[in-house]
Amino acid sequence: MQTLDEAKRRKIQDAAEHLFATRPYHEVRLEDVAAQAGVGKGTLYTYFDNKQCLFASLLNDGITRLVETLQRQLNQAEHEPTRTLRIIVTALVDHALQHPQLFELMRFVPAPSRTSVRSARLQQLYDMLEQAIRRGVADGSLRDPHPELTALFIPGMLRSVMLFSKTLPSRKLLIEHLMRLITSGLLARETDRP
Repeated sequence: MQTLDEAKRRKIQDAAEHLFATRPYHEVRLEDVAAQAGVGKGTLYTYFDNKQCLFASLLNDGITRLVETLQRQLNQAEHEPTRTLRIIVTALVDHALQHPQLFELMRFVPAPSRTSVRSARLQQLYDMLEQAIRRGVADGSLRDPHPELTALFIPGMLRSVMLFSKTLPSRKLLIEHLMRLITSGLLARETDRP
């Protein structure tokens, strides 16, 4: 059995990420990825079964980095719920702006099964959002009868902007507008507070 080299795997992924960023998904051939990475096509297949697996690994790595960054930021100190939401929204916006092509690609690549690592990482992200909202509901600063749904909506709102906006808004506008929508929809009114 061949030992896999993490540096070679990363080189293949870097080449694929560059090609996916500059060409439509359906135009990226594994032969092109192998050539860009400076490896043989057979070597590429040692690491990835097909183009969908290669793309899924790019998504997984990006989501993993995002979740790990958020975990570090949120573990540094306990934040009040809206501050926690702002940290998560800011990280989501930054990730989206750094990798805008991923949203378009996700439209054409079937999602892996719910048991995949990618889904587990996404679930961690949703859990972070849900926990922040539930803390806000518990302390009376937010009101939301369904935090589990809101946690799914937040990344979805950003995804819609990334996919359908004619011109991408600035980072600041994206963050502020998402936060306004979240807090205006969830912020407890004085009459709602205990």
